[in-house]
Amino acid sequence: MAGTDRRTGKWIASPAHIRQSIEVILTTPVGTRVMRREFGFDAIHEDGRPKEGLTADSIEESARAALIRWEPRVEFRTITAILGGKQTLAAIKVSYQDKETGDTDETTVLFPVSGKEK
Repeated sequence: MAGTDRRTGKWIASPAHIRQSIEVILTTPVGTRVMRREFGFDAIHEDGRPKEGLTADSIEESARAALIRWEPRVEFRTITAILGGKQTLAAIKVSYQDKETGDTDETTVLFPVSGKEK
């Protein structure tokens, strides 16, 4: 599957489109999409900042559930939460296999320390 790059408006092919989809899912707080309130990732606040006090395991479990629900084109191999200062989510590394082509890839989604850095 291909689509439009959300930053440039240019056409992108499947590997880049899948990486973009993963990023969109993990950076969209649940409840913020008007027509699809259940879409997104529940470990971040409405302003995109990671919620505090979550363990790496709970973040990884939440990320896996969101990605499986919203990105059916791939099978997820590993999902690793990377915690920064104050044990707050800094990034999530996602390794996956494209179900259509069998190709494997990985991407890392970064999270802001505060809403101002978004």
